[in-house]
Amino acid sequence: MNRRQVLAGLAGAGVLGLAGCIGGNDEDFEPEISETLRLGAAESTMMDEVVDIPSIRYDTFEEQATVTANSRVHDYIGSILGEEELLGGGVFVSIERIAADEIEGDVEEEEFNRAIPVATVVKQRYQYSEDGELLTTDPVDLDTLCEPIPRTVETEASYESNQYTAILPVVVHRYWEHPNHE
Repeated sequence: MNRRQVLAGLAGAGVLGLAGCIGGNDEDFEPEISETLRLGAAESTMMDEVVDIPSIRYDTFEEQATVTANSRVHDYIGSILGEEELLGGGVFVSIERIAADEIEGDVEEEEFNRAIPVATVVKQRYQYSEDGELLTTDPVDLDTLCEPIPRTVETEASYESNQYTAILPVVVHRYWEHPNHE
């Protein structure tokens, strides 16, 4: 066997091995958890402080009030999770557009008062390695995570003489990531 045949054989094996890594799929991968999107388990609450809106950047006052109030709810939920020591381990807080029909369980759009479908979302991400090993350290049990989170938060917003009461959902989104999952 000459040097060219050896190099060609090694290169071919390397390309096939790389193709297996890149082109693989996770059809056989069964995560330990299932994806879920649900409201917090604690009773709905109301924030005491009125949110002052400095300026209107959205089409309507109600849209601006919803976004500004939801930003305040985001911070409030972050403080609850911080006090309960539930942040980290794949848990973080975000703001997203979520329609009522995307949330599991008994949920009606009328339960919320929001000009646009935004929500504070507590994300619980389970990350897996390519070989299926859980990389998320110390994941929190879903019920433990949902327990201190209110179902909705009511917030008053004002701008000049306008007042708006937003009732915003707080959603827990548990999901998983795998390198070969799109």
